[in-house]
Amino acid sequence: SKQEANRQILSVSQLRAAIFAKPILPLIFIQRTAHPPETPTTMSESKPKCVLAYSGGLDTSVILQWLCEKGFDVIAFCADVGQHHEDFEAVKAKAVTCGAIKCVVTDLRKEFVTDYVFEAVKCNAIYESRYLLGTSIARPCIAKEMVRIANEEGALYLAHGATGKGNDQVRFEMCAQALMPQAQMIAPWRD
Repeated sequence: SKQEANRQILSVSQLRAAIFAKPILPLIFIQRTAHPPETPTTMSESKPKCVLAYSGGLDTSVILQWLCEKGFDVIAFCADVGQHHEDFEAVKAKAVTCGAIKCVVTDLRKEFVTDYVFEAVKCNAIYESRYLLGTSIARPCIAKEMVRIANEEGALYLAHGATGKGNDQVRFEMCAQALMPQAQMIAPWRD
């Protein structure tokens, strides 16, 4: 029910507010946002699966717990695109602790460099003549792997923690939609 959904959203908002010790805006969905089907009633029925682009940070950890509360079996996915000093074993442990049924870490460094970075360099992809686009060109690489994992796991829902403040949500969603049009996207932080 709508009242129940608002109560669950409020509990996540309260969690974030307690962590930051200041009020925050409630989670807001856009039209394309998916909601899981009714909670299974028997043991033989399974929960819908959702692949979450997971960093191990606060936002995606809260989103992971929230997705579990909403009735999803969450598969956390973390991409290694060459970030320094990332402890992926700790990220996996945190994902499982937060409620993921599993955490998949994929080494995408070679694919990222050969298929994305080299191509960006070839076409001089620089924003405003000074900013390299490392993070932005990583999103399609990450989304492609998310879709591969979703197909392998039988998941029809994809989620990310990108906010409405930048273009990351567009990069994730347009790539996922092109590669897996039947998937439904969940983007809780978007305002």
